[in-house]
Amino acid sequence: KKWTLEELMALSLQDLQRLYVRACAMAGEGNAEAIALKHRIENCQRPYTNESNVNYSDETAHKMAQIIWRDESRDAMLEATGRGEPALAGIEKVLQRELGDAYRSQNYGTVVAGKLVGERMRQLGYVNAGKKDMPEGSVATTAETWQRRNV
Repeated sequence: KKWTLEELMALSLQDLQRLYVRACAMAGEGNAEAIALKHRIENCQRPYTNESNVNYSDETAHKMAQIIWRDESRDAMLEATGRGEPALAGIEKVLQRELGDAYRSQNYGTVVAGKLVGERMRQLGYVNAGKKDMPEGSVATTAETWQRRNV
């Protein structure tokens, strides 16, 4: 069967994961349709396995935290905040460059990065000021903005 994007998007995570596992197995045997399906699932803009999701205990999140807690990242987040942009906008290019494909929305990488940025901004004395769209060309679509906490 040739799966459409609409059909893939309609599947539950569990069903999509099963389909992905089957496609991977058949792709390993050189099946051209399975190879195409595997790539279609990987690029369908949604999570397709529980294992592919970034979580706080994995290596990707650890690398994100290291990037976010650098002095130059702090400065870039504060500069973005000063411009009225989400703090994530100040460091997203660095995350993209250093994490490559591990930083994407389909594996919740953008969500984890946003949460880590939030922890950092709160530590710096800021409070949430609402969500805004990220600049054009960003991986994340929206992110939190921040304002200085009243002392």
